[in-house]
Amino acid sequence: MNGELRPAELNLPSGLQVRLASGETTPLVSIWLGYRVGSRHDPPGKTGLSHFLEHMVCGGEAHSGEAHSNEAHGPASGLFNARTSLDYTCYTQTLPETKLKPVLARESLRMAHFAPDSDRLESERQVILAERRRSTRKREWILSERVLAALFAPHPYSNPIIGSELDIKQIGDRDLRSHHARHYHAANALLVIAGGDGSDRISDIVQNAFEALPAASAGASSRSCELPAINERRLIMREPGPGSCFHAAYAACPAGHPDTFALILAAQILGGSQPWGTALSNQSSRLLRVLVDNGLADTVRVGYHPAIESAAFQIAAIARRYRSIQALEDAVNRELETLISIGPSTAEVAAAQKRTRAEFAYAMENLAGMAALIGRSELSFGSDPGRIVQALSKVRPDDVQRVAATYLIPSRCSVGWLLTDTSEPD
Repeated sequence: MNGELRPAELNLPSGLQVRLASGETTPLVSIWLGYRVGSRHDPPGKTGLSHFLEHMVCGGEAHSGEAHSNEAHGPASGLFNARTSLDYTCYTQTLPETKLKPVLARESLRMAHFAPDSDRLESERQVILAERRRSTRKREWILSERVLAALFAPHPYSNPIIGSELDIKQIGDRDLRSHHARHYHAANALLVIAGGDGSDRISDIVQNAFEALPAASAGASSRSCELPAINERRLIMREPGPGSCFHAAYAACPAGHPDTFALILAAQILGGSQPWGTALSNQSSRLLRVLVDNGLADTVRVGYHPAIESAAFQIAAIARRYRSIQALEDAVNRELETLISIGPSTAEVAAAQKRTRAEFAYAMENLAGMAALIGRSELSFGSDPGRIVQALSKVRPDDVQRVAATYLIPSRCSVGWLLTDTSEPD
């Protein structure tokens, strides 16, 4: 399991794309099944539909009306999980290789049939509403949702992945069936299997499981619009709570753009962010030193997760008690201006590249991480993990300086303050 990983490719007549990565003589395999449908594909007035469908499928929903309980995903079949993003929905499972054949047969049925039970639908609706309400108790989550909506509106990247409470309450059986029929088919899916003692035998199992599926057009999943013209957008909110929050989001390039890799390193230099979701500590990041070490903020996060049509480069912080949000924002802007005017040092870029390689290796230390990395790289970047690491290794300090000057500027930014109910804007 190394940074040069390039999985074997298999493309079936049904349009299903398959990527196979052998493990190190392990009896386990990890499955990552992704569909090219995410929150940007939710119809107007039905935000959260892709996420709702994920809940129905992940919960062991019926195939041809036959109910399957969560026990189907228990110890006999391995660990099962799912997530919805802006661009795709994925289902992951780690299990003994001896269980692969029946599990893949079930996934094939899941593509072909979906018959939601009304009781199950209402039960999942309450679960999702509770999930949303838990999230809205977090002040920084509320601010993030509003800032991203302001940045991308009216593009569907402004849709909240979980959906609005009103829309969640209105999603019905017909919506779920239609969304499944439109997006959950072989030509819109990517199957990754990591592990096992030989990809040839696994290849035969995959082909037998999915060979009966009909071919379908891969183009049916597109639902988008032109990105809006970017101008600085600002909002101020007031909520009772322990501390004021700051959130800035910058409209960046889509994942397939060459600037993506320099932006990944810029996020690492500024705050230690990694697009594959691991979080090894980076105590030397610039904004940690400027904001936390200097007493302006309790926490700071930098996030950059490339997406197919655009991406948000995000900086978020919670102000230390009695410290000014304006002073915090001014410090962030000075650090960005320094990065733009002077650029990072060669040593900073080399250290960021070393950390990204370490994060990459950490993500691939287990089969589930390997499968997820292959799947996310393919669906977001249109590439494999090995090529992504190679592209990152070629980034130079002037590349980081150039992308900062291109994207991390006020005219491409949405900024939000969430103030305590007693504080005043500075």
